[in-house]
Amino acid sequence: MEVGEYTTPRAYAAHFLSFFNVDCLRLPTFYATVNRGLEDVSAWEVQSLLGVKPKLGVGRIFFDSDLRGALKLNLASRTLHRVVMVLLKAKVSSLDDIYREALSIDYTSLIDSDQSFAVKAERKGAHPFTSLDIASKVGQAIIDSYRSVKGSRLKVDLKGPEVIVECVLRDEDFTLGLDLTGYSLHMRNYRVYDHPAALKSTIASSMILLSNWEHDAPLLDPMCGGGTIPIEAALIARRVPPGVYRRDFAYRRLRFIERELEVKVVEELLHEVNLDLYPIYGIDCSPKHLKGAVLNARSAGVDDTVKLRLGDALRLKEHLDFTPSHIIVNPPYGLRSGPSLKKIGEFYHRLLASFRQAARGSKLIAITSSHERLLRAIRDLGLVVLWTRWLMHGKLTTHIICCEL
Repeated sequence: MEVGEYTTPRAYAAHFLSFFNVDCLRLPTFYATVNRGLEDVSAWEVQSLLGVKPKLGVGRIFFDSDLRGALKLNLASRTLHRVVMVLLKAKVSSLDDIYREALSIDYTSLIDSDQSFAVKAERKGAHPFTSLDIASKVGQAIIDSYRSVKGSRLKVDLKGPEVIVECVLRDEDFTLGLDLTGYSLHMRNYRVYDHPAALKSTIASSMILLSNWEHDAPLLDPMCGGGTIPIEAALIARRVPPGVYRRDFAYRRLRFIERELEVKVVEELLHEVNLDLYPIYGIDCSPKHLKGAVLNARSAGVDDTVKLRLGDALRLKEHLDFTPSHIIVNPPYGLRSGPSLKKIGEFYHRLLASFRQAARGSKLIAITSSHERLLRAIRDLGLVVLWTRWLMHGKLTTHIICCEL
């Protein structure tokens, strides 16, 4: 599947809730925000969970589903950040166009008169206005539309809104929707210890999925930090839905979504969980970070299957009594801590030599922003690159590189 812009328009106005009728042939459209560069991985996950094939955008994927499917993604997805229910898609060229489009929706079936709301806007492209201007226009349109139907004014609460309206403008493509998630799904609530250079959990899960790791084969992160990679691997192997650790979802404040629906979805997901033991290992040279990884693994309920050890990745063979089939690692980039950028190439050479000595024939999956230096070290050691891919880790341009040791 190629990455491209999703351009099929969907507009839900006064009869929005009719799309949830079982007799209706059309399903609502949703989009999920994802890591840029990993859209296809997230699309694969959505397809495996819901049986629908998403359309790929930039940092977003679009798909049709019912509310049950949307709740399932919030609870079970490992690679998505937010799930948004699309209310409208349109071509616009001005703030007045945005106002008119937002005004055309009947919000009375979506927001109760005693609920507060806020608008979050994102803008990409050249426009004579800001994202704050968009949020202001959409907010006014929601107030005016609601008042024209109900005769009452909705409350705006920018700090703790009960309902969050998301709007995105990319060039002339405008999308308006309801946030079903709240704070990003990558913020796993099992994480009680934060490593200063922690890998985003959704990227860690994507790396594991891309590795084609068989769950009964030994997996190792020799620089595990706070334990994100081994913990996510254990959750994947045990089919534990990450959302069970969350304290809150935005959809719980959308009153047209019945609480019983979430209960049923959770029951179905928990029925698939297993408590088997898997050969998953993490090593770190810092006693402080290793202690944090132990706390995180315990919080996630996987400390019985994630085996954590103190050790130096540059002398990996000394710490292993097994041969890993996969080494998945987030090494230093030469930016924050560890070797400086000038010395990171030499460090990568020593690191790869250590990996090869300890696990010849294993598959290595590594992420770094210093990918050229890592590729040079791979070539210097005569290793075989299987694939590479670009992605954004926050605002940092990075690459995932897979090679055979």
